[in-house]
This record gives sequence, C-alpha cells and structure tokens, in this order.
Amino acid sequence: MGCLLIGREALDRHDWATARAAYQEAVRRAPSGESFEGLAVALFWLNDADAAFQAMGRAYERYRREGPPGRAALAALWLAGQYLRIRGNASAARGWASRCERLLAGAGHCPEVGRALLIRAVAGGDWAEIEAAAERAIEIAREFGDSDGELLGLAYGGLALVSTGRVSQGLERLDEAMAGATGEARSPETVGQVFCAVLSGCERTADLSRAEQWSQVAQPFLATYARTGMTGSCRAIHAGLLAAAGRWDDAERELLLALAAFDQGAPAMRGDALVRLAELRVKQGRLDEARALLEGQETHPDAQAPLAALELARGRPKVAVALLERRVRRLDRGDLQQAPLLLELVRAQIAAGDVAAAAATAARLRAIAHPGVPATGGMAHMVEGLARRARGGDAAPELERALALFERAGMVYEAAGTRLALAECATGDNPELAAREARIALTALAGMGARPAADRAAALLRSLGQAVPPRPASAATLSRREREVARLVSLGLSNDRIAAQLFLSRRTVEHHVSSILRKLDASTRAEIAVYAVRELKAESV
Repeated sequence: MGCLLIGREALDRHDWATARAAYQEAVRRAPSGESFEGLAVALFWLNDADAAFQAMGRAYERYRREGPPGRAALAALWLAGQYLRIRGNASAARGWASRCERLLAGAGHCPEVGRALLIRAVAGGDWAEIEAAAERAIEIAREFGDSDGELLGLAYGGLALVSTGRVSQGLERLDEAMAGATGEARSPETVGQVFCAVLSGCERTADLSRAEQWSQVAQPFLATYARTGMTGSCRAIHAGLLAAAGRWDDAERELLLALAAFDQGAPAMRGDALVRLAELRVKQGRLDEARALLEGQETHPDAQAPLAALELARGRPKVAVALLERRVRRLDRGDLQQAPLLLELVRAQIAAGDVAAAAATAARLRAIAHPGVPATGGMAHMVEGLARRARGGDAAPELERALALFERAGMVYEAAGTRLALAECATGDNPELAAREARIALTALAGMGARPAADRAAALLRSLGQAVPPRPASAATLSRREREVARLVSLGLSNDRIAAQLFLSRRTVEHHVSSILRKLDASTRAEIAVYAVRELKAESV
C-alpha cells in the first residue's frame, strides 16, 4: 500500500501519528502538494503548530507549481486562518486571504470554491453574505460529494437565519448540521466549527436545553481534542449559556478549560474566554479581577458589555452608554445579538438620567424581539418596565411578563433580577409582597454567587424591617494549596511572587486565587487576607 493511501486512511480515522509517519515517508520518496498538506494536517492535530505551518507552506508552493489551483487556494486559506488564530498576525492572515481570492478567480469550477466563499463570508460578518455563500457552498459541496463542505454550509447558513430572526428555520438547519457532523464529517475541524455554530445559535436564542443536549452528544469530541484551540471556542460559548442558566460554577470550569485549550492550540483567541470570564466576574462583584482580565482585550467585540458594566460600577454611566452604543452600531438592526446589549444600554441610559433615550432603546429592542424566543421577549418587557419606572409609571405589568418569559427560558440570573425589580416597585403600596419577592430573589442570587445583586436584595429586605441571614465568611473548605496561597496573599505578595515562592506558574496562582474568592464568597484580596489571618494563623507556610 502506498504512503499516500496509508496517510489518507489514517487521517480519515484521526490516527494522527500514523498519518504523520506515512506522509513524512511520502515527502521523502516523492514530495507533492498532497503529501505536504496531509503532513500539515497531522502535525496540526498533534499540536506541532510550527511544523504544521512549514508543511502547509510547502503544500501551497507545490500546488501552485503542479496544480490544481483550488487546492493551492485552500492551503492559502488554511494559512490565513491559522496565522490569525495561533499567531495573532492579522497582516499575514490578510495577505494569505488575498492570495486565496486571487487563486480562486482563476480556478474555475472546483469543490474548493464553495468552502473558500463561505469562510471568506464568515470572516466578513455580514449575515446576508453568509447566507448567500452558505447556499452556494451547499450546492457545490453536493455536486462534488464534499460532505464536510455541505455540513459547514448548513451550519453557517443556519446561524445566519437565526441571527436575522428566522429562528425556527435556522435551528432546524443547525440541528441537521450537528447530526451530520457526528457521523459524516471527515475532519475534526469540521465537527468543531459546526458545534461552535450550533452553540452560537443557542446563545442567540438562549436555548439552554438544546445546547445541553448537543453538548452531551459532542462530549467525545471535546474529550479527544481538549488540548486544541478548536474546543476552546466551543467551551467559551457553552460557558456563556451555563452562566445564563445560573450554573456559574460550571461556567467558570468551562472557561478555565477553554483558556487551557487556547494556550495549547490558539493563543491569539484567548480573548473569547477572557471576556466571558470578565463578564461573570462583574456579576460576582469581583471587579478588580474583571478589570485585569479585560486588559488588552479592549477592542474585542464581546468586551464592550463587561467594560460598560465596569464603568457603571465606577459611577460613569455616560461612558458605559458610549461603549454599548458603539458595539450596537456595528450590528445589523435585526441581529439578535443586539438584545442583551440593548438591555444593558437601557440600564446605563437610565443611570445617566436620559430617560427619553432609554424609551427609544426599549422600542428598538421590542422591534427585534422574536415570539419564538422567550429570552428576547423577556428582555423587551424588562426594558419597557425599567423605562416606565424611570418615567414614574407603573412598571409591574411589564416586569411580570418579563419574569414569566425569563423563567420559561431558564435564565435564572435575569429572572432573579426581574423579581428584585418587582420587589422595588412594590415597596410603597405592598411591602409584604416586596419582602416576599426580595427574599426569593436573594435566595437565587446568593446561591449562584451574584454578590452585588444579592446585596441589593438584602438591603431592600432590611429597609422593610426584615431579618437577613448573615453571609457565611468561611464556610467553604480550602485545599492545602489554596490555604498556602491564601496565607501568602495575607502577606501582601503579588501573584508573581507567590508563583515564585511555590514554584507554580502565574496562571496557576491566578486560578487558585479565583477559586479561593469563590469559596469564601469574597470579592477582593483584602477579604482573603482577613480570612487567612483569622482562620489560618496557627498554620505555618
């Protein structure tokens, strides 16, 4: 059996070590575009990125000389994507993308054209272009028997439909793509891209049950490729859905796994997990950690919401408004991604005293709310209620509708926040109801670790003359290593100095500090220090 055939069969069964050996032998005997390309793919999945870059570059050179031009175009596109994801080199990525486009112009009708058109459209971010490119990619893939190309077309076409409000049709396509990816996809990269598209569709619609069902199906893929950047993207998106469901411990675990995966295979993409972790930290009241996580991520599209939340916490609502408006302007008016941003924008506009702007934003959110997506309906009723309260009107009817829709969507944090808003509205004429709603909200918020909102609920209960149980300061049990870190924090040591003293990496120390804060229900290093002095003073380092 020839080396190329052995290599192809090994790639099909994802036996990367055998594929590498076969293609290395093929390169030694008779170097060709296919042998270098196969070697690059095997090396990539074996986490040898530098060697994979070199091999794909040689594949590109060979295909340019020997043909076919479509293969050269795909090699150029692969290099463009990896330069962006792994090395964070946007200039090199643009250069290789341009080479791909030029080659495709002269390639004629070939199977590579559909994939290249689709990936180029996805990179552009225009949903109308993505939808059109997806349809063309599906046609070409079916003509040439390219199952991976067809699945990618279905996935990104489905995401485009969901994002522009055609939710049922889009989710059907995403389900079809994911079903096919579990048995028909040849490349694990295709599985990862399809899974990420499915989770993104679920995130747009807050479809938590669908995300969980497909995540269970995808567990073998996630376990097998846990140390690659591909699973990092999937985990980061999944974490956002877990956070929306109030499962904050699970969300944090997924984000830490995502960061580990990005470190192994796509360090330039760490921002996808960092900004989601920062958003979680803001809701937990751990603002210093959130600021640290967002350093260097200021231009990331998804960073604008947590950055705005930090500005609100600093008493600068007008800055928060500007950041949120900037992000919203870059999205199409019908894009469902706007919904949570518009919700936060209304809150910021009210805090800034611009009630008229808040009412206009609430109307814009109502316009994109989809009847088949309870989450967007809940947000629309929520902002309408907030805007009415700001104008001195009766907010309760709108907030009641919002609460019902959030509970239907399984959005625990938003439901608890809405219940707290209802309690605040009832304090004047129905204090018993206010106390009831505030206590239910407090239980939910404290249970998930939403400290600022829980403190607000507790303060409301006290204002109503209600007793509030004290928050446990040291009920959690720290591990031996966490106790060591806590003692060193109490001595005023930085994470770098703690890492040096304990012979750990700085990132490991950061993870320990985050775990300590969560277990102690604390938000600052000073609180860790107080705990360590009080509870750990008898232990020695």
